[in-house]
Amino acid sequence: MAELIDRRRAPLLFAGAGLAAAAGGCTSHGTGSSGGTGGSSSCPRSPSEDLGPFAADGSSGPDALGLPGIVRKDLRPSLKPGGGQAGGVPLRITLTVRQSAKGCAGYLGAAVYVWHCDRDGLYSMYPGAPGESYLRGIQIAEYDGTVSFTSVFPGAEAGRWPHLHVAVYPDERAATSGGHPVLATQLPLPEVICRLVYGTKLYGTSAKRLAKATMTKDPAFADGVAGQIPKVAGNVRTGFTAEASLTV
Repeated sequence: MAELIDRRRAPLLFAGAGLAAAAGGCTSHGTGSSGGTGGSSSCPRSPSEDLGPFAADGSSGPDALGLPGIVRKDLRPSLKPGGGQAGGVPLRITLTVRQSAKGCAGYLGAAVYVWHCDRDGLYSMYPGAPGESYLRGIQIAEYDGTVSFTSVFPGAEAGRWPHLHVAVYPDERAATSGGHPVLATQLPLPEVICRLVYGTKLYGTSAKRLAKATMTKDPAFADGVAGQIPKVAGNVRTGFTAEASLTV
């Protein structure tokens, strides 16, 4: 892990909504509205974005959601035999899904599908990494609506700001049998964190792309990112945590 240590040995960092003005997140796909989609006035629904071209949900191309083992906590290994394991700065993703119609109560049983690009900005199961099936997985929400994943910090995809993709389905069967998500969104990552991670040797390609990207010009985030930037804390030596709440 020595190669992951930032030379400045930055102390613990915390970034979230307060950094929105300065944040440039990881790249994301497609256009969508960052405005809420209704729900209780005291518990508005989360902004929605489109799934993007690399969802691998079986609708128009690869189908990761039908693969054995897709319900898992650790996203780093490939699902298909013979695949590798994604490397990079560790990232633990914790998401809490709430129901607007039920006063923001946790969504017990919701199936949360998370996917993102690798450290070079490539998506598994698509050109660039067709033989891999890592950095994709589903978790089923507990009574409080919480799920967590072990992953690596995503790189910067060409033409996008660094981000995480999330789709929430009503249950596991809907997620794995071609059902429709009740929420699809993208979570841009804070610029200060991305710059720290991309300053390590593992993320050279992403560092060059980040230098040319801005969150305000990203096709998914140009209309605003209120409620979409997760809280991120940690360092490049031991890894980061990213936390966000989603309301459906």
